[in-house]
Amino acid sequence: MATRAALKCAESFEAERPKAGDESGQTISSQYEVPYEEKLPSKDDIHAIFEPLSRGEILTFFENVADDVDWTVKGTFFEMAGHYTSKKDLREKMKVLNAVFATPLKLVVKHILWDGLYAAVELRAEDTYCKNGLPFINEYAWICRFGGQNKIVEVRAYMDTDFVTRAIAQNKELP
Repeated sequence: MATRAALKCAESFEAERPKAGDESGQTISSQYEVPYEEKLPSKDDIHAIFEPLSRGEILTFFENVADDVDWTVKGTFFEMAGHYTSKKDLREKMKVLNAVFATPLKLVVKHILWDGLYAAVELRAEDTYCKNGLPFINEYAWICRFGGQNKIVEVRAYMDTDFVTRAIAQNKELP
C-alpha cells in the first residue's frame, strides 16, 4: 500500500516542481535532462545504482547522483530535514549522522516501482548500529527522478524522522 502512495506522490512531484525559464519564457533544461533518444533507466539499472547502499558505500552511491541534485528530506523534528540544491550541500548536512552511527548506514532496497523517468524506492536500514549499541532499523521511501546518464537529479526522501531524532538524541547523551 505504501508503494502506491509513493507513486501517487511521484506523479504530483513533477507537477509541483518549479520550472526555470529564460527571458523568453522558455524552460531551461538541466545538463542531466534525458534526451529523447537516450534510454531511460531500467529496474535493473536502478537496483545497480542503489546496491552500494546495501554495503554502506554511500560514496559509491553518490557517483550516481547529479552534482546539482534537487534533494528534499521530508520531516519535521530532524536536523537533516530540508531542501538541498547540490550534492555537496546534502553531504555536508549528512555529517550529523556521524554522531549516531557506530557502523556504516546500510540501506537495503525492498521494492522499486518505476516508470522509466521516476522511481519510488523503498529502503530499510539493516545491519546498522548506533554508538549506544542499539540497532538502527528505519524505513525510507525515496521518490527519484532520473536524468541523462542515469543520474539521480531529484529526490524526495521520506523516513521515520521521529525514530532518527530519538537515535540522535540518545547518542548525544553518551559520555
